[in-house]
Amino acid sequence: MISLIMLQNDVFSRLTAYFGILANGAITITPLTMIMIPSIGWLPIPLSAIPLLIWYLLIGIKLYKLSKE
Repeated sequence: MISLIMLQNDVFSRLTAYFGILANGAITITPLTMIMIPSIGWLPIPLSAIPLLIWYLLIGIKLYKLSKE
């Protein structure tokens, strides 16, 4: 939900919001994949790690810039 709100706000860039949607969407589908395809049910968690890390870094950089203003 935070990423969706970021899309509507001008404080964070759209890139930040899209990385958040991608990463958190992958984590959200994990239970569904575990039920439907148990052999690859673990896959969304490591796939979401890199976009989640980028999302956290983009948020941190923006907050750091805002603190300097």
